[in-house]
Amino acid sequence: MKTDSLTPPSPAQRMHARMQAVLSQIDRQPEAALNLQALSALAASSPCHFHRQFRALLGMPLARYVLMSRMQRAVAWLLHRPQLTVLEIALACGYESPESLSRVFRRELGLTPSALRRSARQPDWPALAQFQALTENFHAMMNSSPSSDAADFQDQVRILPQQPAIPIALLIHQGPPANLPQSLQRFRDWRRENGLPPSRSATYNILFDDPEQVDPQLWRIGLGAGLPEGHRGELAGNSQGLEASELAAGRWACLSHQGTDAALFDKVLRLYRDWLPASGETLRDLPPVIRRISMEPDVPSQEAQSEIWMPLR
Repeated sequence: MKTDSLTPPSPAQRMHARMQAVLSQIDRQPEAALNLQALSALAASSPCHFHRQFRALLGMPLARYVLMSRMQRAVAWLLHRPQLTVLEIALACGYESPESLSRVFRRELGLTPSALRRSARQPDWPALAQFQALTENFHAMMNSSPSSDAADFQDQVRILPQQPAIPIALLIHQGPPANLPQSLQRFRDWRRENGLPPSRSATYNILFDDPEQVDPQLWRIGLGAGLPEGHRGELAGNSQGLEASELAAGRWACLSHQGTDAALFDKVLRLYRDWLPASGETLRDLPPVIRRISMEPDVPSQEAQSEIWMPLR
């Protein structure tokens, strides 16, 4: 919904305008090295949340948007600026060399920049149509009213007022998601050895990284177990690698979920896309947290219950 000059923009419109500034920065300076801190500042977001927020609003990871924006520029210049060499175009579009640009072209288009120039016609590029559809959808969101579905989603989120810090035993898994079961087994072994099953100790996942936007070897997720009074000295020297930590005190937005993890992580993105822009809230520089209430194998995956916690200022 468009606003006239007398109507102040809504929180959602302000957030979309800030993200538009990020897109403009990327599009207008394809040769510039990207700085996460600077892009996050343009979006008035925390680097801790920026990648997820970008993917939620644009429907694609930041790295994909950057690649497509630069390739669009490179294709246009190859076809319409014959006075520029492939080297000049590569450098102007953020690539270190013609070879770097050629690798991307072969992967995305199946031909080299020189071959595209010789063809003198637009390439067969289905990914471009998808990219343009996603960006057009984002621009449409800037001037649209919330759907009834989005409004219902707003009502499902509750605010937890100032909460005390929660002491936890924390194991950080780093590496491909396929290797997570090994870390989970170490986590379960520690719980069993210390008499802290899920029935006595709350279970948390700390979502440090979005697996869609980080190298698999660098992906991190925290496995946390609440530490009741009397159990806080049992971490010294444990062989499983758990350390004392805490969930920070403060306000949290909380959304309940029942169902599979795939649907759970879709809801995390919906919080960034549908709830946060309209809420007027600002996130703290802390990662989202999942509180596991019940989970496999104790219940079927469709019946697993969780809460998504988003840290608020």
